[in-house]
Amino acid sequence: MVRGLLDRLGFDSVDAGPLVDSWRFEPEAAAYTQVYLADPNTPADQIMEAPAAPASTARLVSALEAATRVSVADRTF
Repeated sequence: MVRGLLDRLGFDSVDAGPLVDSWRFEPEAAAYTQVYLADPNTPADQIMEAPAAPASTARLVSALEAATRVSVADRTF
């Protein structure tokens, strides 16, 4: 039902896998914020001011597949 609604609204949906793999789109992962920036090489300290751009389904799937797990305990803010 949700996929159908998203399709009618003009959006694509991507199955990111089971909940156990949700780390693939957590902060600092490949499929988080960077994939939606016009320039994916934008430094982390400039993300909030950087222009956004749509991410293709293929680009998002590729980012999910390329993600490496980040140790949450080692994160620094």
